[in-house]
Amino acid sequence: MSPNNPAQIPGSTRQEHQPVSQSDAPTPQSPSPTLGADNNAVQLRRSAAETQALAKKIAIGLVILVPTLFILGLVLIMTHYHGTKTVDKSNPKNIIPTSLGTKKTIGHKIRTDLGYDITVDEVVTGFRAPYVTEGIEPYFIKVTIAEPTRPTYLDTEPYPGDFELIVNGQELDQYSYDDHITDTDLKKAGYAPLESRSITPTTPNSGYIQVGVPKGKTPTALRYKQRKFQILGEGGSIPAKDYDIPLR
Repeated sequence: MSPNNPAQIPGSTRQEHQPVSQSDAPTPQSPSPTLGADNNAVQLRRSAAETQALAKKIAIGLVILVPTLFILGLVLIMTHYHGTKTVDKSNPKNIIPTSLGTKKTIGHKIRTDLGYDITVDEVVTGFRAPYVTEGIEPYFIKVTIAEPTRPTYLDTEPYPGDFELIVNGQELDQYSYDDHITDTDLKKAGYAPLESRSITPTTPNSGYIQVGVPKGKTPTALRYKQRKFQILGEGGSIPAKDYDIPLR
């Protein structure tokens, strides 16, 4: 076997590998500029469609939500004003007393120097209202003011503000008590307040004086504080004077 003729190995085939030049190797394909632009356009159209769909859903939701909230607000307002009753103590209306109290007949009368008859007809205790100052006992005192004959001096009749309640020897301001009941409701309950008005021999003035007395204390008298009057034309004056009317 000559060196230039190599021997063949049985069962095998020898293949000669031919070198491949660099120019013959496959060249990688770069993406087409046209194809990339098409993909971007598709993605933009898809994003715009999704945005429009989302906006449509939000709009539909608002169309449903806004009227629902409006109706719910109306229901809450109606429930507050009609289902829940509240009372403004600073300006109450139609506050009904829970107890009309007990009446006690008195019947004591005095006559003033000016010719007026003042009678304490009765005293009412135990009157109850929803709002009463703690520690205060309401007293209603019915008073009738009459003039049997025409007084010498006109415009000298007693007025509600001329009366004070005597408790333990001290004057108690009749306006120290407030149960937040209007004069209209007091009239409905049968306790029309004493009013400031002129009287004549045929039209006496009658009504209740409302006073708050500290609990545990008992009033002994109603005091009429006659004011000082100046006499016009004649000169001089009528002096002030106190008249106590017993309550027992």
